[in-house]
Amino acid sequence: MFDIVLCQRDYKEIKELECDLFQVLEFEDDGQLKDLVNEGNKVLFITYKSSVRPDLFNIYDLPKNGNCEYYYLSKLNLNGEELENNEKFFPEVMDITLCSEYYAASGVFYVDAVDPVGMPHFEKAVMPIVKSYHKKQAYRPAVFLDRDGVLNVDHSYVHKVDDLELKEGAYEFLLNEFNIERLKIVLTNQSGVSKGMFEYEDVVHFNNALNDSLQNLIDAFYIAPFEFLKGVGQYKFHSLCRKPHPGMLLEACYDFPIKLSDSYMVGDKMSDDLDFPLVETIHLRGKYELDSDVTIADNFSEVINFATALPKKTK
Repeated sequence: MFDIVLCQRDYKEIKELECDLFQVLEFEDDGQLKDLVNEGNKVLFITYKSSVRPDLFNIYDLPKNGNCEYYYLSKLNLNGEELENNEKFFPEVMDITLCSEYYAASGVFYVDAVDPVGMPHFEKAVMPIVKSYHKKQAYRPAVFLDRDGVLNVDHSYVHKVDDLELKEGAYEFLLNEFNIERLKIVLTNQSGVSKGMFEYEDVVHFNNALNDSLQNLIDAFYIAPFEFLKGVGQYKFHSLCRKPHPGMLLEACYDFPIKLSDSYMVGDKMSDDLDFPLVETIHLRGKYELDSDVTIADNFSEVINFATALPKKTK
């Protein structure tokens, strides 16, 4: 949560959002920032360091205490020169050349304290970015869905349309009154592509057939074909889009105005617990072992019961 958005850039665009959650001010000088923070304000400071647009309303909901610089998913910025000039990292991986994408420094800072002596220390934090700024009213909740074992029966590395078998109750679940107005977005790891078992195009073809069988209720599919340890060729990379990393979630937030604090994820594996605040995962019991401390549903009716009881994550 922040009180003020302080803009070196995008001031007019953000001001036109006419939001009552925070003030929007145009940057004047460093003294202005220090004064605002010393007055007790929490400031989101958008600098010229990059050109990406922060997802203001989801950042507003992120739990935060302490200065940080936000980083974003690199594949969402096509400005190669800008990416090259800004700091980058991938959690627990030192060699960025082994990564299909990475987190890049945005020059968007959360500031709630000023060091009276020197430059304050800024931790790293991850934020979603957007193609264009949206008014708060445009944001919708979503239900994020794993594919195999949730929407279709998991026959292990399923990729042939002839093997497509809908999970019992999946269609009705999507049409449930709790979900009907939600964006319905599939986030699927497909390591079979990286292992050479089938092609990326096979995944797309299967997804299209699956959506046809669900009366086109799915708004978007996001696919993570990379896997480093057992991958081969062009897909042998570490990837932030491979769950539990949140890359596919960040891609969805770039494409759609999603209210993450009102959204939830349904999966059947521990890897479906996304490494990102605001979105909680409900696990549908299936063929994979699940930890005892996660929320487990035996059927879609129980998923709905758990989902309706989830607290909103707004901070």
